[in-house]
Amino acid sequence: MISHMTEKISSVFTLVLFVAALVALFPGLAAAQDDPPGRVARLNFIQGSVSYQVSGDQDWVQADPNRPLTAGDNLWADQNSRGEVHIGSTAIRMSSQTGISFLTLDDRTVQLQLAQGTIEVHVRNVSAGDAFEIDTPNLAFTIDRGGEYRIETFLTPLATVARETKHMDDSYIADGNNITDAFIQYVKPLVGELPKVGSLDEIAQ
Repeated sequence: MISHMTEKISSVFTLVLFVAALVALFPGLAAAQDDPPGRVARLNFIQGSVSYQVSGDQDWVQADPNRPLTAGDNLWADQNSRGEVHIGSTAIRMSSQTGISFLTLDDRTVQLQLAQGTIEVHVRNVSAGDAFEIDTPNLAFTIDRGGEYRIETFLTPLATVARETKHMDDSYIADGNNITDAFIQYVKPLVGELPKVGSLDEIAQ
């Protein structure tokens, strides 16, 4: 009887030592499993159809109120729908047919991507050392102080921008296919410094 109890105690003691050794060898793994993300976004309000896509997943599912969101997650408010996301004291209101992605979300940085639609962002304050950025297809907008911000991006039908031809001014054309200095001065602010072009004879020298 005593021998049997001694064997059980010895087995338990060996198991404890094994677990302790694992924790000592892989402290980062234990911390990663125990500690949730330092800061998460939370979907506080839904009107209509709002869906989300978890990072690394291909499927979109219907969102539910108080749904936590973190880096890599995507959120979409369908037609005639709205949603409101809170990150601490910051509120992000999504309009109809609006999609946002959480690129970075931690204790110091909030980086969102507005792929389409309109958001209104209410920021109470931005602490020193914190970063708050909203990326759109055309620009990255940095918020460095409290306030109300409205950001909109939308798709323009190709027919709207390509249905008319804009003819080049005659003063920009020289000798049929060449361009003039006037054109170079006109285009520089748009494309930056133009590369220098030389003949093969000049390159050989």
